[in-house]
Amino acid sequence: MFPQRTVPSSRCGPVAVMDLASLACGAAMEIDALILGRKPSLTAVPQLRDRITKTVVHVDQTSSKASLLNPTMAWVIHSALRPTEQQDDLDQLAEQTRRITEQLDQVTADPEKYRETSCEQLKDIRSFCVALSREALISHRSFQKGRPGHPFRR
Repeated sequence: MFPQRTVPSSRCGPVAVMDLASLACGAAMEIDALILGRKPSLTAVPQLRDRITKTVVHVDQTSSKASLLNPTMAWVIHSALRPTEQQDDLDQLAEQTRRITEQLDQVTADPEKYRETSCEQLKDIRSFCVALSREALISHRSFQKGRPGHPFRR
């Protein structure tokens, strides 16, 4: 039929944000299974960590005009962190995001050990993943509302 198009994951737009919603939801489910004592294959957790790291954490000088910070991703992460912590500027957001990615890295490295030693932090990470998924989905819907419809459709 039609050839499949691939969309780069670093793209700033509705497809990238929607992809983030499903990725964060998958990570939350994997972490929940880990909390319940199951042994899930953690595939979404390292992918989410990589995605967040590429778009927010490894951005040098977030306040400079030459920064390649993805504003949509930064807003979604800021909104997901809002209930727990307050960020006043992009540097604080980058620092808090860096801490989350370090925790995701520790979960990926040795999930069983992390569950035994830091079960409450694991629950906080799961809550962040759920909030991130929700905020990414809300952001995706707002993109669709702002998109003009076809001129010949009612």
